[in-house]
Amino acid sequence: MKRLLLSLALLPAVAGAAAAQGPAFRSSVAAGTHLQSFRFAEGIGARSAELVLTPIAYQQRLGSNGLVELYGAFARGTVQMDGETFTMANLTDTWLRTSWVATPGTTITLGVNLPTGKPTHDNREAVVATVLATDLLGFREASWGTGLGATLGVSSAREIGPWTASLGASYRRSGEFNPRADTLLHYRPGNETRGRAAFQRKIGDDRGLSLGLMVLTYTEDRLDGRNLFQAGTRAMADVSYSFRRGRGEWTVTVADIWRDKGDVTLPIVSQASTVTGDTTFQTGAQNLVFAAIGGSTPLTSRLVIRPGLDFRVQRGEDVGGQGWVLGLGADVPLYAGGAVEVFPSARVLRGELQNREKEMKGIWGLETSLVVRWGRR
Repeated sequence: MKRLLLSLALLPAVAGAAAAQGPAFRSSVAAGTHLQSFRFAEGIGARSAELVLTPIAYQQRLGSNGLVELYGAFARGTVQMDGETFTMANLTDTWLRTSWVATPGTTITLGVNLPTGKPTHDNREAVVATVLATDLLGFREASWGTGLGATLGVSSAREIGPWTASLGASYRRSGEFNPRADTLLHYRPGNETRGRAAFQRKIGDDRGLSLGLMVLTYTEDRLDGRNLFQAGTRAMADVSYSFRRGRGEWTVTVADIWRDKGDVTLPIVSQASTVTGDTTFQTGAQNLVFAAIGGSTPLTSRLVIRPGLDFRVQRGEDVGGQGWVLGLGADVPLYAGGAVEVFPSARVLRGELQNREKEMKGIWGLETSLVVRWGRR
């Protein structure tokens, strides 16, 4: 769910800066730092959670049809709970992606997740991973590592009257890793199949409309070869409307992300420590609605500010699966000469999160980032 929510915005900090408007580079390197911090009211469990992400990204165009992207980061997560501080710090997994325009309108993408991170956690690190994985909070990293994996995708677009229609599909194969330092168990996440259809059109000279639908299905997660979890189907529908107002350009986005029920299968162990069978129970469905408005407006002839306001509300059948978060912030892209770009940004957040007693408790958050990109035309 969290990954779908982030896909509505930009890629992680550095990759997002590389996608920002500015001079087109044939190759570029970007690096920076990104801070996400939350404080929780008493009664949630954790009192605070923080993530400091230091990413680096590289892009290289191959002729007029190809693109290679490389992304990696160092992450440090901290959680305060029950008077103790829990910390996890390590490299994250590295991803390498290449895309190729095979024919006009058709693009083939191959991505590889390189296991440079730390998938195996001890008990204290597992506390950090669990808190940072809360979907509603939107932390950019939680697991630090998921093993070797690969994704193959294809997308195609064509003009249909005033509309541009695009279809895309991808398949991700996940690798095996050991998630717990105190066991020798091997965990393999289910493989993911993803399909998306999108339609875009211009309305006059200063407006645009975009509609999209994405569906994801998964094979079973497996633990030492045994079925562990069958994730429910996920779907996301989104609508975006862009327009100009005065000297500014704005986009309004609304999306609904739905996760169906899942099945958890656990072994039945006898007093003699032998497996005598399996038992299965369901996880609850979950729905998250996301709405945002963001834009770009000039302050001077050379200075632009890009403010944004977003709201997300989550409802779920499981305890602790409800809450809301409102975020307000802005970034100011700065162009220090023809080859250097600087992206400072800041954002404040306010919301509520349900605890185990089904009580809504307050949360407060802050996000800041600074990314620098060097490019070569």
